[in-house]
Parts: sequence; structure tokens; C-alpha cells
Amino acid sequence: MQPAELKNEDVRLLFEGLRRLLADRGYRRRDTTWYSETHELVRVFNLDLHSRTHFAMGIALHALDRVNDPTVWDSVYPGRCRATHPQIDDCAISIGLHDMVDDCAAFDKLTKFLNRIVPGSEAIPKLVQTVDEVALPFLESFQTIEDVRKFVRSERASTLTIREAARSILFGI
Repeated sequence: MQPAELKNEDVRLLFEGLRRLLADRGYRRRDTTWYSETHELVRVFNLDLHSRTHFAMGIALHALDRVNDPTVWDSVYPGRCRATHPQIDDCAISIGLHDMVDDCAAFDKLTKFLNRIVPGSEAIPKLVQTVDEVALPFLESFQTIEDVRKFVRSERASTLTIREAARSILFGI
């Protein structure tokens, strides 16, 4: 099953490349979001398809599964299971891949599928490679809540979004 947004051939090819890469790494998928789980957390990788394709990564903590802190997704899908299929907004921490690459301008050119600057035949392999070399090592560096705590206290965490409900768990406040 493929999401309806995959009408553009370049986007479809990107999706297929990501699907293969992430499946090979043990991620399961729902729509355009992939998940990999440990006992304490869920790693989330999301492909958001718009005029500029956006990639986001997040870490959802099982410690927040029962916290009454609804996000916009709870009103859109009231019966959804945040514990098994969290969205980026559910994650304790999240960041866009754009914020993690060395050359943001070059990366942005690769992500414009409707207003193509770089041919898809060149952009798609580079995007999949960036996910493989930047996004997945970032996500897979988190095995426990303690890994997340250490990261949010580091200098590298300056561009992260930290969900308000997670602050007490991560910072002890």
C-alpha cells in the first residue's frame, strides 16, 4: 500500500528508496512514517510530502504513553495509539533533517519536487544517502531514556524541539 500523495514519479521513487532502506534496518511503516522501537522508546522517521519534501525525526518515550497531553493528531485521529504509532508531534524530542545537514541550501534544492531545481535522478539517491548517513545514525543513537537525557543536555541539542510534557522526564522538573 502506498500513500495517495505519491502521484509525482520522483516522490514515488524517493518513497520506494526510503521504504527499502528503512525496512532493511528493521523499521515498520504506517503511511509515510516509519518506526523502530526499544523497550523505553520509539524512533520515528517521517516523510512529509508537500511542495518541498520535509524529513523529520523524533524520539517518543513510552514513559509518556499515558500522559494526558493531547496533540493535534488526537483530534484528527481520536482512536489512534500513540504508544505504537506516534507522530512527530507526540515525540519527546524532534528535529528536521534540514537542521542536521552540513549544507542546508544544497539539501533544500534536493527536496523541491514540484519546483525541481536538481533532477530527480540526482536528488533521490542523495536524499536516501543523507537519510542513511545522517538521520538513521541520529535515531539509532537512542536506545534508552538516559540516551535522550544526555543528548538534550548537550550542545548539539540547540535545534531540537522538546515537547513540554517530556521536560519533567528529561530534565527532572
